[in-house]
Amino acid sequence: MNINNLIPKYISYLDSEKGFTKNTIRRYEYSLLKFINDTNINMVKQFNTILINQEILHIFWESLNNNKQLSISARRNYIAAVKSFIKFLSIKEYIELDFSDSIVFPKPEKIFKDGFTKNEQILLREYLFNNLGKEKGNRNAALFFLLLGTALRINEALNLKCQDNKIFNPDNPFKPHGSFELFEGVIYAHIFGKGHKERKVPLDPIIIKYISYYLKYRENKCGLVFTSIKNNRSSSNKLTNKGCNDILRSVLYNAGIQRKLTTHTFRHTWAVNQLHRSNANSKQVISMMGITEQTLEIYFKRDRNLIKDFAKDKSIFKDIPISKKQQQFETILSF
Repeated sequence: MNINNLIPKYISYLDSEKGFTKNTIRRYEYSLLKFINDTNINMVKQFNTILINQEILHIFWESLNNNKQLSISARRNYIAAVKSFIKFLSIKEYIELDFSDSIVFPKPEKIFKDGFTKNEQILLREYLFNNLGKEKGNRNAALFFLLLGTALRINEALNLKCQDNKIFNPDNPFKPHGSFELFEGVIYAHIFGKGHKERKVPLDPIIIKYISYYLKYRENKCGLVFTSIKNNRSSSNKLTNKGCNDILRSVLYNAGIQRKLTTHTFRHTWAVNQLHRSNANSKQVISMMGITEQTLEIYFKRDRNLIKDFAKDKSIFKDIPISKKQQQFETILSF
């Protein structure tokens, strides 16, 4: 049976049984047609592990890599479409074996993108500091200093919780306060990242200062640290990823930064800053960012002594020149 005769049924399957959107279905259809055209595998009986082997897959992958206009996510769509079609053929009993799990494409090379330049960091920090005083300005400074100094994912930052607008309880310093806890003089954020992976991230004292300042003058005592603010009044509504990127675009424009950047740029900035250090420790970076190397992550998330120096001598904030007024503000006060 020719594959083209099954494509309408495959589209119906994606729509009715998988619940894909029209745009996703359109991408899957286009990806499948490209695979058929590039490999000349157009008959159902050809969908087997003998013909669809690593050599054929490698040729197809190289044809995708040669198209410089395709992003990494677009290339992954092609892979997903091929695997999805094999599953469909198996479920509908057009083939006997579902071998989609055995399909392995080369992983795209991961590249650390440049983050904020030093000059952009100067402009950003100056703008955030100069706009303290109003609740939105206080919140924006607290959020963006947190992202810049910790490499948290935006979702991780937005899920942080506090108690009574405080991140530290001086009366009971050993008891966790919301998402925060004190350990040997360093305050940590308790993070649940991708796949509910848990880690403890030390917070630079400058971050503590901006978050504490924001919470101290916040009208609302919502359990979340970062909330949306409308009509100059606090709202208990949680900020969204889109909302944070909208806020960042406005901040960058007003700070005189012309590049199109997202909240993920903070994560790149932190990573590049740490990896460019001559004494960079990859294990510490893995632990701070909550990235791959599962066994290392499980070990280092518990070893706070190993990573607490990030809140001291390895601070990302040390290399950026700031005004004396801002230096005075960022001097740590009592909690």
